[in-house]
Amino acid sequence: MLNELSLNKFVLVDFSWILYKNFNIAFTNNQDTLNDFTINNYKNSSIMEISRLCNYFFDHNIILVLDDADLIRKQIYSEYKQKREKTANYNIHNDIPSILLCLAEVKDLYYIKVSGLESDDIINSFIVYDFNPVIYSRDNDVFQLPKKFSVIESIYNGVEWRDMEKYIFKKYGLKKNFIPLWWKIVR
Repeated sequence: MLNELSLNKFVLVDFSWILYKNFNIAFTNNQDTLNDFTINNYKNSSIMEISRLCNYFFDHNIILVLDDADLIRKQIYSEYKQKREKTANYNIHNDIPSILLCLAEVKDLYYIKVSGLESDDIINSFIVYDFNPVIYSRDNDVFQLPKKFSVIESIYNGVEWRDMEKYIFKKYGLKKNFIPLWWKIVR
């Protein structure tokens, strides 16, 4: 399906980040109680966020990029991401079919998942091959490549773009427009 897309105008959306972020917000707002209200709240918030992106980027292909539920890293390191307590007892991947069903009528909306990989790995592969995508993610692993791409900071009051040099300097004290791979080791 991707080879049919126009790769000149597309937005890569870290779908996993959206789901986990909205789940954590709903869970926290519901006083850390997991119930139908919490689950429906996070699912609706995720659908609305993707809808906002689609409305703003109506002339782009929107590609929802998702972590595989069976990550290779989890097989190697059993404690991988176990500190994410709020989602540890709930499998967000079970909700993906119902969320995608709600978005089924949206024009130029696609979904990609690669066996064993996280969404940031998939997004980085688009960057490596110089597709110059627009990216909607907060995963710092995405920002490790010294390649050209645009990053959306927020979509809640229109689209705000992230100035990567200012962001990386403020967060890490580095004067670069990307996070060097070695930085994760030395920090």
